[in-house]
Amino acid sequence: MKKKYIILLTLLFGLVVYMEGIRKEPLNWNISLNKEDKIPYGAYVTFSLMKKIFPKTEILENNSSVYELSLKKDADKNNIVYITDNFSPDKLETEKLLELTSNGANTFISSFYFNKNFLDTLKLKTINNFGYSLIPKSGIKKNVVVMLRYNHSDSDTFSINQAFSGVYFSSFDSSSANVLGYDENAHPNFLKISHGKGVFYIHSMPLIFSNYNQLYGSYEYAASVLSYLPKRNTIWDEYYKPGRKQIATPIRYILSQPSLKAAYILLLAGLAFYIIFEAKRRQKIIPILHPPENSSAEFAETVGKLYFNHADHRDIAIKKFGFFCEILRNRFNIQEIKFEEAFYKKLSEQTGADFKTVSTIFMSASFHKSTGWITENELIRFVKLLEKFKEQIK
Repeated sequence: MKKKYIILLTLLFGLVVYMEGIRKEPLNWNISLNKEDKIPYGAYVTFSLMKKIFPKTEILENNSSVYELSLKKDADKNNIVYITDNFSPDKLETEKLLELTSNGANTFISSFYFNKNFLDTLKLKTINNFGYSLIPKSGIKKNVVVMLRYNHSDSDTFSINQAFSGVYFSSFDSSSANVLGYDENAHPNFLKISHGKGVFYIHSMPLIFSNYNQLYGSYEYAASVLSYLPKRNTIWDEYYKPGRKQIATPIRYILSQPSLKAAYILLLAGLAFYIIFEAKRRQKIIPILHPPENSSAEFAETVGKLYFNHADHRDIAIKKFGFFCEILRNRFNIQEIKFEEAFYKKLSEQTGADFKTVSTIFMSASFHKSTGWITENELIRFVKLLEKFKEQIK
């Protein structure tokens, strides 16, 4: 019965795994801008193209805060690229970013939102003009025209999806900032701000670096924006991304994939059912072990009853004398038993027993062999002589 339940549950969970495997996942429109994400608003394509945009240079990944980055050697000799939906370093991180840039770093930041501390530090103000969804849909104007400015007389225009445009800079310090680009309403959306030995490039349309724009929009515009950075080693930031990636573990990856997650749940459920139904200790009943019986005592008791019932005292005396002779052979190596006085004296000297005791034993034994019957008292007396001999030889 238990096996039927297990088979049924296994089939049920197998069906769940199959359904999860064939189920079509809805398109994920979450903004990640992560270099590993291939969803529409991931940045897998842009990161893959960085080598072409900056040939013969290194593209370095950064997963630490600005403060930690500032402690690394030669960090201020690189381009630093931040592409996110909300760039909000704290006060200390902002100070370190200013320090890195002042020492020579070229810092590129593309984001919809910047925290107040950062904007105030660079003397910037922004206006959010989003009035529609970030997800491109039918029924809205698909494309708008944005412009990049290369110098006072030369500029270029690009057609991008309207969902990517909506934030612009309403105020900036014209003494240190130059406008490099405009949105469809001629509002500044791309600034170059000199700071010490380095430069800030502040951009307000991060979704142009998404996979969606690179594959279905204007990849030329994204490449042109990044081309303002000089050709040198570039640090690609992953720390300030939305929903920053956590430490990767096998379990985290398994739970992030629907099919693997279903299989993992099936495994745990199967293990639970095994524990419930099959993991009981299987062992034969341990038999009761009785203490061993003293068969020798039983044998002696049986023999004793036999002789007691027959009252054959002579036979018992003869057997007792036989045991006595066996002791002489084994302990004193006396192989020949003689019924004579010289033997009694020699045996007394060799064993240390009293001569009278030895001679009485042998004379009694000789009498027992020659007669046909002895009394119970005679047997008792003979047994006491043998015990006395044993005591004298100890």
